[in-house]
Formats: sequence, structure tokens, C-alpha cells
Amino acid sequence: MKTRKSCDEEVVIGKDNESQRWVRLIGFPEIIQGECRRLYGTIQDVTEQKRREEALWQSEEAFRNNFIHAGIGMALVATNGTWLQVNRTLCGMIGYAESELMKLTFQDITHPEDLDNDLILLNEVVEGKREHYQMEKRYFHKKGHIVHVLLSVSVVRNKYQSMKNFISQIIDISDLHEAQRKVTGLLRTSKDQNKELMKLQNQLTKANKVLKQENQTDPLTGLGNRRAFHLAINEVLSSRRYKPLGIAMIDVDHFKKYNDTYGHLEGDLVLKKLGNVLRRCVREQDTVIRFGGEEFSVIMPGSTLEESRVMAERVRQAIAEERFPNQGITVSIGVSSRSGEDDIDTLLKRADEALYDAKANGRNCVATELKNPGSDNNGS
Repeated sequence: MKTRKSCDEEVVIGKDNESQRWVRLIGFPEIIQGECRRLYGTIQDVTEQKRREEALWQSEEAFRNNFIHAGIGMALVATNGTWLQVNRTLCGMIGYAESELMKLTFQDITHPEDLDNDLILLNEVVEGKREHYQMEKRYFHKKGHIVHVLLSVSVVRNKYQSMKNFISQIIDISDLHEAQRKVTGLLRTSKDQNKELMKLQNQLTKANKVLKQENQTDPLTGLGNRRAFHLAINEVLSSRRYKPLGIAMIDVDHFKKYNDTYGHLEGDLVLKKLGNVLRRCVREQDTVIRFGGEEFSVIMPGSTLEESRVMAERVRQAIAEERFPNQGITVSIGVSSRSGEDDIDTLLKRADEALYDAKANGRNCVATELKNPGSDNNGS
């Protein structure tokens, strides 16, 4: 105290951590004739202040360590975009040394297509419209290639709530983006392949339909063939909509003689025209078949024997009145009807027998099956 200097010191009092206190000693000596006669001063307990300072230091130290050693890129950015502080992960991510990066702004390394959106969000933070934002964006690596990142930005304010800077957290998602690109490509390829498969399937379906139609169609007349006859018969028999069922077997009279006289090409013209006449005469639910050679058949769902005979007579008369090349054409027709549980073969056999009777009766007529064994035919 002989130096007449005041003192201002912080000291610890107490023996253990729990009882220890920090105190601030402030003293001013009174010097008389070169000697300190009195000491004026204060003793202030600053324990809580020291604890707050210690907690703040620990918090800042923890942040500093986390910032430096974080597994993701971290940066403190000024309001004008200048890098204030960056960690090693961010430097490694975009290929710049810390000293190089500090000379740039985030705008300098941001892809132009992403910059406007980034600045819009940043300005909203500056204007107080939001406290943080997150977006995917692209940085340019020092070597020139693109680095895809997920950016999270928060504002840092001082104790007066004025904006101080921004803290950015940056995650490299280039691998994820590449994986997504590959998945998208695979999905696009799969979609294209599915479209191609659907196209091929449609073509195959159409081809099968055409093939099926060709297998069931007589190429000369365009009528159904014998295969179509059995399919149509089975469809009618499996349906409960039509009962009974009439069958007419039609044979062109003296057709072999016609072919021998005028040739097979002329004979084909007759068969084609016969098919057209038959189509005109039958109902919508009836099916006309070229059974083979000069023989035709008509399937008449829901027709009794008498109704089938009337239709057959209409067909016979229409053909007899039709004008054919070279000479007139007539047909003989045999009719049968199913009202019980007769199978197809039995029904056809009875129609064939009736056709035989029609030819035996002089041709150009209609004969019906025998209703009872030994009875006469109902012929026309």
C-alpha cells in the first residue's frame, strides 16, 4: 500500500467446491506521511457471475468443437454472403481450403439456377418473415463438378435481437441424388418397358383374335366354318336363354355338275353368293355356317321344329329366286329341332336324315325330321 495504488482482485474463499465463493476485492489506501493509515474498499460476491461466465465459456467451447469437428458442413455467414467461419467438412465437400473459401461468398459457388430461390428465402429471414429455411441446392466444386446439398440456414441475433449473422448446416446428398436419379431412370425404363409389353400384349391379343377368327372362318364365304359351328352350338346349349334349338342342313342341288360344266371358279362365285343370301334371310341371333363343300348350316336358337321349317322354306325360296351366274341354283334343306336333352351328334344326325329325305323327294324342298319312328316326313 506504500505505493498508493488501489487494488481490484477476484479471489476464491472456502475449502471445498460446495462452499467456495468468488469475491471481488476493491480497495483504496489512505496514505499519511508515507504510511497507509486506513484502507477503504468493498467486498462483492461475484460467484453467480463467475458461474454464468463459466457456463458461457463451456457452451462456446462446445459449439466451437462441434462446429470444427461436425460430420456435416457448417459455416457462419455474414448478411452479405461472405463466409465468416467454415469447418473442415465443408471445405472437403466443395474442395476449397479454408483460406480460399473465406475470400468468396456463397453466391460465388451456388449454381445459377438455385441462387434466386436461395436469395429469396434469405431475404425473408432478413425481413423477419421467417427465422430459418431449408432447401436443396447445388454448389460448384473447386474442380468444376456439381455437389448436391441439403442446406439449412438459421439467423443468429445479439442480445438486442439485432441480426448478427447466419449459421448454415450443409449435408452432401450427391450420393442420394445419384441414387434417386438411377431409381428414376430405372422406373422410367420400367415404365417404357411396361408400355412396350402392353403394346406387344395388345398386338398379341389382336393377332390371337385374328388367328382365332381365321380358324373359325371359311375363307371363301366369310361364314363360320365347322369349328365355329361346334363352338356356337355349345354356347347355345350352355345358355338357358334359348330353348328349343333348331338346325337346318342345306345342300346345293347338282353342284358337282355345275362345277364340271362351268369350272370351280364359277362354282366358288355361287358359294359366295349363297352365303350372302343366307345372311339376308336369317335373324340376328341365328348363325350361318359353311359346313363343308357345298353344304351349309343354320343354327336357330329358340326355334321350334315348325318355326325352323318356316325359316328354311324362306331360305329355299330366296335362293330359288336369286339370279346366279350361268344358271339358276336350288338347294335341299333338312331341319331338326332340340327340345329335350339331345346331344349335338344326335341333332345333326336327324337333320342329315331329313336332308337325305329332301333330296329323295326331288330336291329343291325342305324336309323335317321324323317326330316319331315310322311317321311321315313333313316336307315342302
